[in-house]
Amino acid sequence: MVEPQETQQANMPAQYVFSGICFLILWVLFQNVPTTKVFYFMNRASEYGDSGYLLAAAVVLVMVNATRAISLYLGWFLIGEGTSEYFQERSFYSWLIPLIAIPMSYFLLSYIGGGIGPHFGIPAFLSVTSVLILHYMTREVSGWFNKAVALALFIFSFQWFDIMPFLTLYGAGWGELSLSLKGLAILMEREMVLNISGFTLFCSLFLGGVITSELLVAYSFQLKQMVLLRENEKNLALLREENIRSRGAVELQQLVHDLKRPLTTITGLTDVLLSLNEPKHMVKHTSVIAKAAGNMNDMVSEILHAHARRKISISELVNYTLNQISPFDWKENVMISADQEVLKTEISINLVRLSRALVNLLDNANRAVSTMKDPKIEMDICVESRYISIIVADNGSGFGSEGYSEKGSGWNSTGIGLGFVKTVMEDHNGEMSISDTVDGGARVIMSFPR
Repeated sequence: MVEPQETQQANMPAQYVFSGICFLILWVLFQNVPTTKVFYFMNRASEYGDSGYLLAAAVVLVMVNATRAISLYLGWFLIGEGTSEYFQERSFYSWLIPLIAIPMSYFLLSYIGGGIGPHFGIPAFLSVTSVLILHYMTREVSGWFNKAVALALFIFSFQWFDIMPFLTLYGAGWGELSLSLKGLAILMEREMVLNISGFTLFCSLFLGGVITSELLVAYSFQLKQMVLLRENEKNLALLREENIRSRGAVELQQLVHDLKRPLTTITGLTDVLLSLNEPKHMVKHTSVIAKAAGNMNDMVSEILHAHARRKISISELVNYTLNQISPFDWKENVMISADQEVLKTEISINLVRLSRALVNLLDNANRAVSTMKDPKIEMDICVESRYISIIVADNGSGFGSEGYSEKGSGWNSTGIGLGFVKTVMEDHNGEMSISDTVDGGARVIMSFPR
């Protein structure tokens, strides 16, 4: 289960601080990492005069120093980021905490003593500076791991300054091990080996840090773009819902129009009754009024109650449906296929809702064939022993491989028509199925019990 975005954002400060504390614990533990391999390779280089052993000692020393430095810098960097996230009104904590805490950690470790103490020199100063620069560059980057990778590359690159003899005068590599290694290189007249190797590795790692930072910034920009696209999708969804509501308003207007016809009959015949005195005319028109009023009552009941039923013939259902599409010019494209015996079959249905479902199917079919030279819409009715099937087919482009979805069925349709048909069939204990015809058109089958 995915956590809500608000919950994830609320957990971010705690994740940053916890990760920072873990790195600081590692930094303390790494102080006990032995440096015997450095002395071993230095002794070998002094004994054999081999530059390879000298370079191996430099690599081991840089790896040990980088392991300690990366854990220290990342620890305070992440704590600063987490604190600024928690106190959002005090965002300066993100750079102030590492700026103060990192040098203090060096001085504290030197004060406590115990073995060879670290030196806060040029590489350490550059590393702190890189922390501040990286904080500014990646302020829009989410996730501590991404920032940690870029920062680790920068810190690792600056550690190579410690083993370059020509940088000693500028404050780089004043630690005891670094000075011993560079002193040996000078005695062996191999200082250029360390200078060239160290500078090459520094450039490679520093360039990797820059590229990684740029990639992170570009990635965060793409994430922003994705968020904007998601917002646009939400806006489109709102517009689609508004379109659906508009379609619903049209449906309601057509239903009101259906109710208006019997009401007009009632009103007109009532006026006639008021102007006539003969009882026989009164009886005749009164019966028509009663029938019209009964039809209107049935329609209202079926609109309000989806499970309301009336018993009518299939012929009445067909005529009622065709009467609703009579105002449209495409009604001529609709062909009815049913035997006379089938048309006489009586069924118990919700006439208003079922006829609206058929109108929706015919309207969708008309949308599908609107660009065809020879548009055809067929409504075929079959009666079996227990079920009735009403098939609406057209010679349009069909549903395609994706078929029907809630987002629409194609042909500039929102999908509400087929959704309504499906609901009506469920109300009638039936089902709706869709498919493409052999010729490529669309076919929708409504099947429900008699």
